[in-house]
Amino acid sequence: IVGSIIIFVIADYLSIHYFKDANAAFMLKLLTLYIFFSLFFRVSRAIFHGFQSMFLFASGEFMRVVVTLGLIVLFIWLDYGIWSPAYAYALMGPVLLLIYTPFLFKEFNFFKHKIVEFREITRKIVIYSIPMFATQIASNFISDVDTFVLTLYRTTKEIGIYHVVLPTSQLLLFFGTSISLALFPISAELFARKDRKRLVDGVQLVYRYMFVLIIPLLVVISIFSDVFVGTVFGPEYSSGATALQILLVGVLFFTGATVNNTIITSIGDPKIVTKITVISMFFNTGLD
Repeated sequence: IVGSIIIFVIADYLSIHYFKDANAAFMLKLLTLYIFFSLFFRVSRAIFHGFQSMFLFASGEFMRVVVTLGLIVLFIWLDYGIWSPAYAYALMGPVLLLIYTPFLFKEFNFFKHKIVEFREITRKIVIYSIPMFATQIASNFISDVDTFVLTLYRTTKEIGIYHVVLPTSQLLLFFGTSISLALFPISAELFARKDRKRLVDGVQLVYRYMFVLIIPLLVVISIFSDVFVGTVFGPEYSSGATALQILLVGVLFFTGATVNNTIITSIGDPKIVTKITVISMFFNTGLD
């Protein structure tokens, strides 16, 4: 709320001095509604995640895209032109809340519960969240520093090729990401119940089947990387085939790391993940 108010108040100043266009002020004010309402939607999804309602949790991201696209098409049809995406994003949150609020209260009606130990629980949440916040910043830095260094020392053509092969390799991370999302609440619950045996058995199964699925796919794409890149993106990008092969090796290890980090975070020790990510950030930057 505070962030939305600040952006709303300084929107006119930013439109003149940063965006160099007075029309940007109203668009920015509209998008503060997106920031505001998306918070409530994210919290709703987090509740579904915590209660292991994985269909409702997973469908949220899909519905977000569908609703936004539908609203953009509607406003373009109504001849709102460039304002169409802004109106779509502003209304996306309220529409999603209308869709998911009945399911939310069915899953967990928090109005029926009294708030207890507010200060202590808030303190625990903040202490738990700060390392995760730092981890997210370091992760974003890792993903952006490659382009920054390439821009300093290489040509724009090579930057363009890299920006084709990097997202292509990251598509295969959905194995690790999807498994991690499902694993987080389950491993947290098993750890809280001190059911270490089922937790260990579950992690072993995850590793076994995850790598059985991902390794053959990585090998095939790696072998035919030049054909794959040339066919999908055009022959001018074929020189990125070797870069794709190197990145695929990283994807293999990062998939395992994603699962590891999820387990460590879910059992209540996100500081370790923060240290790992920050070390990786410096390591990655130095190698770049």
